[in-house]
Amino acid sequence: MASDHITMENDQVDGPGTSAALPRVKKTLGKSGTAVQEPKEADSNFAADDEYSFLAAGRDFESMNTTHLDVWFMMGLIGFCIGLIGFVLHQLIEKIAATKWTITQKYIEDGELPTACLFATGYSVLFILFSAGIVIYLRPCAGGSGIPEITGFLNGTNVRHIFNIKTMVVKFLSCVACVGCGLPVGPEGPMIHLGALIGAGVSQFRSETLGIKLPILEKFRTSESRRNFITAGAAAGVASAFGAPVGGLLFSMEEVSSFWSVTLSWQIFFCCIIATFTTDLFNSAFKDFNYTGSAAFTIVNLKIVRGRSTLLHKIQRDWVQKLCKLLEPCIIMILVTVFSILVPKAFACSKFTCIEGRNGDPTYGCYNDSRNHLHVDPEVVRYSCSQGKPYSISNTTFYTNSTYNEVASLLFGTLEDAVTFLFSRDTHLEFNYASLFSVLPFYFLAVLWACSTAVACGALVPMLMVGAVYGRIVGRLMVTLFGVHQAGYWEWMDPGAFALIGAASFFGDGADKRRAGVVACDGVCDGGQVGGGFLHSPHLPRPSRAQMLQLELYTAGDIMSHPVISVRCHELITTLSHLLLETSHGGFPIIKKGRDGEEHFYGLITRLELTVILMNEDLFVPAQDLEDSDTASLGSHDVNWIEFDQLNIHKLNNPEETSRVLNKYLDDPKYNNLCLDLMPYINQSAMSIQEKFSLKRMYVIFRTLGLRHLVVTNSRNIVKGIITRKDLMGFSIQERLTNKILSDHSLNGTVELHAVASSDNKCIKANNVQMYELFLYSLSQCIMKNFPAKHFMNIRDCKSEKCGTNVGKFSVSFLTLRKMTLFI
Repeated sequence: MASDHITMENDQVDGPGTSAALPRVKKTLGKSGTAVQEPKEADSNFAADDEYSFLAAGRDFESMNTTHLDVWFMMGLIGFCIGLIGFVLHQLIEKIAATKWTITQKYIEDGELPTACLFATGYSVLFILFSAGIVIYLRPCAGGSGIPEITGFLNGTNVRHIFNIKTMVVKFLSCVACVGCGLPVGPEGPMIHLGALIGAGVSQFRSETLGIKLPILEKFRTSESRRNFITAGAAAGVASAFGAPVGGLLFSMEEVSSFWSVTLSWQIFFCCIIATFTTDLFNSAFKDFNYTGSAAFTIVNLKIVRGRSTLLHKIQRDWVQKLCKLLEPCIIMILVTVFSILVPKAFACSKFTCIEGRNGDPTYGCYNDSRNHLHVDPEVVRYSCSQGKPYSISNTTFYTNSTYNEVASLLFGTLEDAVTFLFSRDTHLEFNYASLFSVLPFYFLAVLWACSTAVACGALVPMLMVGAVYGRIVGRLMVTLFGVHQAGYWEWMDPGAFALIGAASFFGDGADKRRAGVVACDGVCDGGQVGGGFLHSPHLPRPSRAQMLQLELYTAGDIMSHPVISVRCHELITTLSHLLLETSHGGFPIIKKGRDGEEHFYGLITRLELTVILMNEDLFVPAQDLEDSDTASLGSHDVNWIEFDQLNIHKLNNPEETSRVLNKYLDDPKYNNLCLDLMPYINQSAMSIQEKFSLKRMYVIFRTLGLRHLVVTNSRNIVKGIITRKDLMGFSIQERLTNKILSDHSLNGTVELHAVASSDNKCIKANNVQMYELFLYSLSQCIMKNFPAKHFMNIRDCKSEKCGTNVGKFSVSFLTLRKMTLFI
């Protein structure tokens, strides 16, 4: 029982024999309110129990004020700020990239290739040292795209410093430096994190780092409002990067948040529109700040991350780890720069191409013909090729003796420039096979390696480029086979269109990547900026119809966590202090003794609320003075806004002082007989369900309402367990339901093996759904641990009666499963 567990802890703390034999170890809380030691930076992504080899497979309520104008004003303000940041970010990136390649091009034209290579490499390494250095030494949590951290926070995981203004500055500068100098990464992932930072900061009108707390719109300083504005900021970041408000809304809805409502959808969409409009408005008026009026990809990337974490974990000295992190992007930058400078030299210069007249064969040396759309993009890079000039032959046709370098056009400049070349329409012959096949493998490997280094970056634009290159190859092959068609039925056969399809297909491995492809294509087709980069982080998924039907067979009691540490309405100070120092739970069920003598579920209180209450000693009363009645408790306290504002915190401001006070409560004997009346502070609106409640319907309720805790009771309203988001993760549900099936020794069924007449394959049928799942799971586990793959490659599922002759029937239980597997 939960109450017995609390009593046992009291005996351990207060008992005379225990304290004398084993002196209590004082613990210090962190800002999250728990005493759990945070992992080192080098260990944050390393699993200590990871024994897999490198090639092995891996393991609220809606507020009444949400319709007021102040919420819409705040959404618009967030959108404007994000749009402005997106404009400045891209302008700085373009400025850094233009400076690098302009000077490099000048050296190449002068015939000073070694000087050009040395300048470009030194220029890039200087920026990449700055980009990685500020992340490693100033704010490590600013590395990467930041989207996994945002997703984790919005789904109940507390991540330190991800919404700090220092993180924002480091994120912005690191992203500008690494993308601008030419590292094969994109800025769109960090834009999402920057958007969430703006949403978290602007909406609260306060900053602990700067010591600012304005008395404006204090009602937004609740957990629910803060999460909504952070969600809107992340969506606006996508919208600003892509130029696609609908894409930002879809990204936020599908990838980031588990809680959603119709009102929130319209508010976030409005925020996305403002962000997109602001970015496009400034981009249309300014240039360079001058007024002008695949599954394989993901798998290999994860293997690289795992390998890096394993190697860093073996390095004991912290300064050596940081030095390795700092040098890694420098090595990548040197390789990319040298490749970009030297490889184009191996390719001959290409002539401009167009078609004279409305129809005909392509003509080389033809710059443009007004009667036909076929052309070469005039912005292509010449490298060391002849500049030449166009000259007119007739009123419609222009010829040129200028040439360009295909590989340099893809490697010089930013990745957005290369993607623009690949997506361009009516440029059928702009790139040949040799240049495309040379760029594809190099950038595929470079992106895999670079996107997980210690710089603020994203991976979506580099992935777009990789997909666009192989899509362009397919389109070029179609042109070779069927020729150039610019009218009629075959007009769709354009390499630029195939490049767009290839870029979208690179996100087509799995439902989440397909949604990413929708966001990207929405930005491209609307004429917005191609970009964005995000990696998927675990959150409450939306199960398929078949999975939901299977969940209907189980109950909430099958997956709940138990036993539960509960707290009484009137609890000893020493018990509460011991609870906060020794556990890391985010909330505790409150129980109250009823007239029948049993302790029933009464409400819920969070960890931070309990910590704040314990810091007020004037609330402590002797245990004998407290009566177990609602009227006495509610009448003795007047809960006002000031007290509620104190309880409504996101982290501890002074965890060291809090830890000192809690340890004092445990060490000083005068607190042994003092109690705390929690009645005025209990959340009596906390939801609870019975342990026999449908697992499917419980999952829908939890996900729809955006809950953090859901208490499970029996028919007498006695607490039996609790469900959190961690319990609803896919691997947790699968593990607990599998253990339930395997532990049920009364579960027997019939499994039939059928031989197919035309092959040696065998089919499996079961007369019981749970028996079928038990058979398949145990079969895979036993074989994976004891047998090579050849023994089970021919086992397949048989759902029809046309499987051939019956081989035999077996009555299967858990004890005979291994023998049956051996027989198969």
